[in-house]
Amino acid sequence: MGVYYAILGWILYLGLLKALTRKYEHAETALLLPLSLTLFLCAALRGTSVGADTWQYCAHFLSIAETAWADLPHHVTPRFGGVEIGYAVYNKLLSAFGHQQTITVFNSLLLILFVSVLIFRDSANRYLSFFLYFTFCFFQTALNFTPSSIVSYAMFLTFPLIWKRKLVPFLLCIAVGMCFHLSAMFFLPMYWLGQLPFRRKTALPVLAAGGAIAVFYLQCLPYLLFFVPTVYRHYLDDTSEHTGYTVELLVYAVQLLAVLFCVLTVDREDRPAMYQKNQIALWAFVTETIFYALSVRSSMFSRGAFLYSPYTVLLIPNILREIRDERKRKRVTLLLILYGVAAYLARTRINNVGKTIPYEFFFGT
Repeated sequence: MGVYYAILGWILYLGLLKALTRKYEHAETALLLPLSLTLFLCAALRGTSVGADTWQYCAHFLSIAETAWADLPHHVTPRFGGVEIGYAVYNKLLSAFGHQQTITVFNSLLLILFVSVLIFRDSANRYLSFFLYFTFCFFQTALNFTPSSIVSYAMFLTFPLIWKRKLVPFLLCIAVGMCFHLSAMFFLPMYWLGQLPFRRKTALPVLAAGGAIAVFYLQCLPYLLFFVPTVYRHYLDDTSEHTGYTVELLVYAVQLLAVLFCVLTVDREDRPAMYQKNQIALWAFVTETIFYALSVRSSMFSRGAFLYSPYTVLLIPNILREIRDERKRKRVTLLLILYGVAAYLARTRINNVGKTIPYEFFFGT
């Protein structure tokens, strides 16, 4: 945990410097770029034991490196876990560098690049977004689910297409994303949900519909499995393996409490405007909620929830932007920072986040 605690201390120290240098133009950028670099180095220099699936990404890389280009489609099969064709081509191109750490380095580069661009482009408080990204454990989760996390951050960058109602470009982005990781398909509902005005009379029916789908899924699961090949059934029903549901609910509860707290701190008369400005982000949070409801019996749906959950790091600062009283906004931000530190310390004591603890450098293993 020493490396992670050091990063947490570094983030808090940068927050203090940010407060002291807030009057200087470009001071925030100068402080946050080193933070992005720190996260990149932590991700890129990790050993194969950091992250439950990291060793698999390295094994895929070494296997694909030894495969001829003509035989590459053979890796898009259940054999050896299988990978998407775009991800296989990506691995094959990187195999020119030889060392197995190459895939970890380049995956980490894409991961931190996408999340940094997203935060710098869309966050009302970039420091708070980076802080929440780390303390809500989205960073460590991404160290485990790296390819799908890369796709999810890339899909977040396409959300302006929803505002502009550009369906075809959005579908093309999903198609390209699915070539890298099939989890991109989980973002398909966002195009239509994102068009709906976010208010109580729309959010409650959508949540009710999601709950009904979850109940229907649980009731019909035995019949659905009859039509699914045996090799794929564990994706739909893996109760024997899916033992972390209680922890997942706690993870979601941490986010839910933070979002509700921020919404309630906004003056009642300002909430309609806040809902309108954060319409897509709020629908993304609703979608995450529905996926958590569906994941009672299947970790496949919890993966969908994990894909949407990092968008919370943009939602929370953008909600706080609507607090008119600057002193109140600062107090709320401070409370969120204390809450984030407490949540991080508690989470890392309760659960080994994606088996990213303990941290080991690749050159030390």
